[in-house]
Amino acid sequence: MLFVPFGLLLSVLFRHSSRGTAYRDPVAGIVFPTVCSLALSLTVEFAQAVFLPARFATVSDLVANTLGGLLGAIVAAPIRPGTRSSPRPVRGALP
Repeated sequence: MLFVPFGLLLSVLFRHSSRGTAYRDPVAGIVFPTVCSLALSLTVEFAQAVFLPARFATVSDLVANTLGGLLGAIVAAPIRPGTRSSPRPVRGALP
């Protein structure tokens, strides 16, 4: 469950370049967060195996975390960049 928002956030952030224009490749917007989820999960499982001997690093955790990142990226795919509404100033409000 932790990697679903991670994949979603990476997918949305990956679609923006430094100039603020949208990155238009939807496949890369799904592959990049999935690979990052795999790398982060592998790092966590490795650290768990090395530094926490009472805990076990399992392949099923690695697969579940990677699929969570993929699911988050897929959920973020239809979200169009730049569709957020900007707050409107309230008339008569103090500066």
